[in-house]
Amino acid sequence: MFTFVGGPMRVEAKRYSSGDHDSLDEEEHISALQNEIKSKDEVIYNVCSKYFKLKKSKGGLKKKFDALQTHMHKVN
Repeated sequence: MFTFVGGPMRVEAKRYSSGDHDSLDEEEHISALQNEIKSKDEVIYNVCSKYFKLKKSKGGLKKKFDALQTHMHKVN
């Protein structure tokens, strides 16, 4: 039996034989998928943490700007 695996950029034909080889290929495939999911989860985590750091910094800068405007109105 032939099975096609791969994404849109690469297609690879693999021939599966019966027996332990099938389970080994399946385990390797599952392991590869788990590694891919883990790496994508890390990317998502990093993007989200940077977003929240920027959002927190923006809030702090807005408070400082508002305080500066209030001070300028008091001085004038």
